[in-house]
Amino acid sequence: MTDSQLQQLVEALGSKLRRSVAIDDAQLRLLAYSPHYGPVDEPRLSSILDRVAPEAVLRSVEPLITAATGPIKVAADPELKMLPRLAVPIRCRGFLLGFLVLIDADESLTEEEVGQCAATADLAASVLFRDRLIDQIDQAHQRELLRDLFSAEPVVRSQAAAKLVETELLVTGQVVALVIRLAGAGVPGDRGQVAADMALLETRRHLAARRAVHLARPDHGVLLVSRSAIPAGAGQLELGELLRRTAVREADVDRVFVGVGGPRELTEALASYEEARLAAKVADVVGTGGPVVRWADLGVYRTLTRLPLDRAAASAVLDPAVTRLFESDRNGTLVTTAEAFLDLACSPKRTTGELKIHRASLYGRLEKIESITGLRFNDGGDRLALHLGLKLARLAGLHPDEAP
Repeated sequence: MTDSQLQQLVEALGSKLRRSVAIDDAQLRLLAYSPHYGPVDEPRLSSILDRVAPEAVLRSVEPLITAATGPIKVAADPELKMLPRLAVPIRCRGFLLGFLVLIDADESLTEEEVGQCAATADLAASVLFRDRLIDQIDQAHQRELLRDLFSAEPVVRSQAAAKLVETELLVTGQVVALVIRLAGAGVPGDRGQVAADMALLETRRHLAARRAVHLARPDHGVLLVSRSAIPAGAGQLELGELLRRTAVREADVDRVFVGVGGPRELTEALASYEEARLAAKVADVVGTGGPVVRWADLGVYRTLTRLPLDRAAASAVLDPAVTRLFESDRNGTLVTTAEAFLDLACSPKRTTGELKIHRASLYGRLEKIESITGLRFNDGGDRLALHLGLKLARLAGLHPDEAP
């Protein structure tokens, strides 16, 4: 396979030239590296530990070497604690596949040795290009199986689950779905799908083989992970946060949310996928619980997300009292006050602290809310109707904060 072939190439070149050699992919993520010969700088050590070059090095070096058409010398940078190095683009049929990078601490490489580096880069190009074609075939097959796994037809799901195991894409056992949602109008569909795909692929690199598969769709992406690969609870949230951070970097946006579904047998992965999608939507729309949310931690939103969430259907079931409040509250003050008061267990002290108002102002607003809605805060049923109505409106895009 590619990893062993690239490793043989860097070890052979490193031994011949007595230099430390590495091969990175086109995003400067480490693929293979030789034993150390002579001085090794901090960027190389960080790359070995983190499997990717430090951000400061990426910003400094990437534009230079990406534009190169042949071997290029990269000067030392004391601020980055980076020694001089030779970088050779790895290209095949016009595609930039990666870089061969050799540390040249004393800048004594001869033209002949540079030629040997270029020859090794050509061999690496053949390996990476062949692997790229194989990956494309594998990814297409994987996407087809995942689409079938999320089919509404039980027979189709069962067949897809069996094929995923038979083709050694996944191990048997329960799985957990993570859904990534890139929010905001600033992320075009194509760019968002590419960014999600890159983030999902990068996150899979942190998991063992046959422990995860992924699928990128126009408005979200899904990572299906073997339950045995991640600890329950905090481990799922940590993986979700890794996925979110990677997507933030790939898409260059801040509003990225991840939902985590519950564990299911592979044939029932659709249920975990649907839970993860809903959890990601709650994280985005409601804004409580952080950017990474587990279905198991949604509380009342687990019930609300099962109700009609399109605007027309939600309008039909929304309590008229909530609609009256929305229509009467032009600046949103009363809606904000009602939601905060109910969210904070109807505590005047906590609500005035949250809204930074005097208690007299709070009581005045609450009286207006009762007058408009006809509901009473001292009635448990009325409180429940208003609170659920506000939350349902937020999920359906009818809340003043969410409405277009």
